Amino acid sequence: MIITTARKRAAQLESAAKKVAQDVGHSYKARNDRSVEELIAQWKSDLLVVGANRLTLYSQSTSVPFFYHPNAAAVRSKAYLNSGYDVFVEACGLRAGDQVLDCTLGLAADAVIAKLAVGPTGTVCGIEANPVVAYMVQSGLTTWEDADEPLLKAMRSIKVLSGQHEDLLAQLPDESYDVVYFDPMFEVALDASTGIQGLKHFARYQGLSQEVVNEAIRVAKRRVVLKDHWQSTRFSEYGFQVKKRKLAKFHYGIIDKETEIK
Repeated sequence: MIITTARKRAAQLESAAKKVAQDVGHSYKARNDRSVEELIAQWKSDLLVVGANRLTLYSQSTSVPFFYHPNAAAVRSKAYLNSGYDVFVEACGLRAGDQVLDCTLGLAADAVIAKLAVGPTGTVCGIEANPVVAYMVQSGLTTWEDADEPLLKAMRSIKVLSGQHEDLLAQLPDESYDVVYFDPMFEVALDASTGIQGLKHFARYQGLSQEVVNEAIRVAKRRVVLKDHWQSTRFSEYGFQVKKRKLAKFHYGIIDKETEIK
């Protein structure tokens, strides 16, 4: 991967681009008024463009770029704040003050809703396997401004970790989070939103395994939750109780440790 500036104001953005290159551990290359296509063809590499207001990641294999934006979180947050209800919040059984670990962060839409639900005394941490995507999402959560104040406050509070969730889970103490959440790429594809289309080319497709689920159960105090396609075999394979929703393309599977203890 190479790092460069936006075409406009390249000189003014050079120091910022060099800082990003240092942060993500990739090489900076001067733009020299070349197009994205020309740079990718020359360097045969993915391209991260540093603009005045955002980072944009271009793949060698697709014309759809990836950049951070709140995606569905903007609409969902308004609905949740107005009604006090969100199906994800219900499935996770979130309470004020909870600590939540999102093992498949993506654009952090669920993590942001979780932060609204757990409130100022709760914490939400998300794991993103691709280190450059993790950097971009953390930057976006920190700098995005086009949203209402409660959403912005929640966004600023998300902690992003870069790594493989199986490795990071194994390092955590027993019952260190109230809820551990997974939203892996579905086994059966759905029509993806515009926001997810760009991410798909950079996502690291981490499937679940019994070992990962066992680690999640160990780390969770109360509940492990899996979001997946309604036809997914992973619910039954790993022992999740499915919360079925009529006409929904995806369901939530729950392993409730409190119920098991009872």
